[in-house]
Amino acid sequence: MYRNPNDAVARRLSVVALTLVAVSACSDDGPTARSAAEAPPDSPPAAPADAPEEEPAARPERGSPERPVSIAVPDAGPPGRDAAPAEQTLPDGDLPDLTPPDMELPDIELPDIELPDTAPPDMDLPDMAPPDDRIAPGALCEGRGDCDSGWRCLDGRCRLDLRPEVFVVRDVDILQPAGTAQLLGTFLGDAIDDGQLNMIVEPGGYTEDDVYRWYVGNGGVRFGDYDYLYGHPVQNLFGVWRRDAAGEPVWSPDGPVVFQMLVPTGVVESDFGDLVNCYSTLRPVVELTLQHTFDARGLRLDAALSGYLTAREAESVAFRFNGAEIALAMLLDPDDLTVDSDGDGVADAYPFEMRVRAMPSFFIGDPPNERNRDPEPDPELLHDPACDR
Repeated sequence: MYRNPNDAVARRLSVVALTLVAVSACSDDGPTARSAAEAPPDSPPAAPADAPEEEPAARPERGSPERPVSIAVPDAGPPGRDAAPAEQTLPDGDLPDLTPPDMELPDIELPDIELPDTAPPDMDLPDMAPPDDRIAPGALCEGRGDCDSGWRCLDGRCRLDLRPEVFVVRDVDILQPAGTAQLLGTFLGDAIDDGQLNMIVEPGGYTEDDVYRWYVGNGGVRFGDYDYLYGHPVQNLFGVWRRDAAGEPVWSPDGPVVFQMLVPTGVVESDFGDLVNCYSTLRPVVELTLQHTFDARGLRLDAALSGYLTAREAESVAFRFNGAEIALAMLLDPDDLTVDSDGDGVADAYPFEMRVRAMPSFFIGDPPNERNRDPEPDPELLHDPACDR
């Protein structure tokens, strides 16, 4: 239990006071008055006779002190706390101005310091290309019968693959250039009907990079069977299968391609008396799509080509009519020369748009290899000198 130290002081003072009271009580037991003669020499003189008699002061009662003792006890405040210090008051007066004086700092020119190269090291960033939208392999399979039409069982999975079908172009519709679309379409249509233009479209399957290949080239027909013309180029086209807005499979390259067509320009007689077909190469730059469809007549292949044909390429294509050679550029309308193919601000090409439909055919050629699907054969095998006359 906590004890206030001031309480102990007060108890000691009370004991002293009681002692004094006891001493005073003992002195009251003797005579109450002494004569003047008995007074000690140093006592004060007696009062005159005519002086008024003073009443004696009231005597304190026995047991009480003769006079009260006053003891000042400092205020110790609440237990456990020191006394509060006295409040100090500063004299009135203006305070000194403690604002530091204005100082003009010296102009210190820092030396040039070449900082070390803190550029981060080269880091290979992750490939942030958009997700691949090509058609993925389908269900598990063990044979062709486990997959839908147009799909084959490859490496245990159904994959979109139109092999072993081989297609031959049956219909051509020219939409651009507008001024000569009908004339050019009629000429190509007649060449197809006469058997002079037999464009073969052959699926080539998947490459090691999972890219799907097509072969396109001119062919010949004999007794209803088709094969590529010997020495003629066979174009190799690469692309992937994707789905269109309707969810149907569509094949296309990743960008514009030069679509090469050997267009028959006429028939001439060689030095040996043989009839020789002459060709000109038509090379439009196009966006190309291929889409297969099943209808009441069976499987068919539709192709769409949209791009441009340069004026220079048009001048290199010539047709023979009644023994006369006419350049394609002469058949084209100059008002259709509206495409700037090289970005120099000058129109130098004609818009080109064509729709093609191909049907399955009987193909008797050898399976594809590097030799029999050559896109760049020997030009001497392609061109007959008789076509220059």
